Amino acid sequence: MAGFEKGDQLVTASGLERVSLRVTGSSHFLEDLPAACRVGSEGLAGIIYSLPSGNVEVIAEGERVALDGLVSTLQGAVDAEDGAEMHLSWQPPVGGYSDGLPLVVLQGKMRANIELHGSEGTLEYYIRHLQVEAVFNRGLALQKKRQPAQLDLSVSGDSARIKSFVRWCQRGPPLDRAERCVVSWSQV
Repeated sequence: MAGFEKGDQLVTASGLERVSLRVTGSSHFLEDLPAACRVGSEGLAGIIYSLPSGNVEVIAEGERVALDGLVSTLQGAVDAEDGAEMHLSWQPPVGGYSDGLPLVVLQGKMRANIELHGSEGTLEYYIRHLQVEAVFNRGLALQKKRQPAQLDLSVSGDSARIKSFVRWCQRGPPLDRAERCVVSWSQV
């Protein structure tokens, strides 16, 4: 999805934007962060990752006004907490998130089940790149099942590597992208 930068934001053809926030700080604050994120997340899609390092990453997509509200809510919470810091990055939206901001606690080894929906040509293009992206580049165990207009993937391994692979699935291989990418996480 094409876009161009305008000041501190990225304007896209769809009118939707994406913000990535990484929050570091005290463990007490990080425990309360998911609830704080949900306060200002009406109309947003995304995910909250609780990282093994104790940091939290919030990824949200939606209209700029709603994203600004989420950023303000989190910045207020971060400013009130001694030792907490927030790093903000505007990015082009990739889609593939469910509504709301579910919390995923990343721990060592995990599994992600990924459904890719799209045209036959698009899914064949993904299939040609899967082995390299999942197995060779990230060292993940991969199982795939092809259905008409859908490709089901199950990957297991290191949670940080799975998170990277999920992002690749959402963005798509070069020159193509699935219409929809649905992800569910579980412990191995």
